[in-house]
Amino acid sequence: MSWTVLNFGKYEGKTLPQILFTDPDWFFWALEEGVLEQHGYKAEAEKLNKQAKNIRIPDDANGEREAEYIVHPSTKNFTDVDLVPKGQKYTQGAGGTIRKKVIDLSVPRSVQNYDKMGGRLMIKAIKPVLFPGVRRLTKAIVEAFFDNKSNFAI
Repeated sequence: MSWTVLNFGKYEGKTLPQILFTDPDWFFWALEEGVLEQHGYKAEAEKLNKQAKNIRIPDDANGEREAEYIVHPSTKNFTDVDLVPKGQKYTQGAGGTIRKKVIDLSVPRSVQNYDKMGGRLMIKAIKPVLFPGVRRLTKAIVEAFFDNKSNFAI
């Protein structure tokens, strides 16, 4: 797919896939507030929204895994995501955990309405899982990721 380059705001010159792996909080905020629709990116943003919430967990030699999202007990902010064996007990001592069968980039924002750090922590945690051996996520890498339908459970 040919991804449209934004022509406004702080991410002018970037594509939506680049933004999702740079600042997922901004992407979900802009989608919720209608900013992307106002600028003509509605269809592309809705497609990416669906994909970003349904990223297939890569296979593991130890069997099926689930994404466990950890929430800090006092701040109620997202703190980490871990891929755990399906059926494993929930992490003890966490302020809360959310389990999903997919990687969902929107979890930090759904837990706390504004969470830049949560978005960064999410990307830091999943980057080695989704892009093993890749040091820097380039435009080409993230766009190819969203172009590959097998990366999503939809």
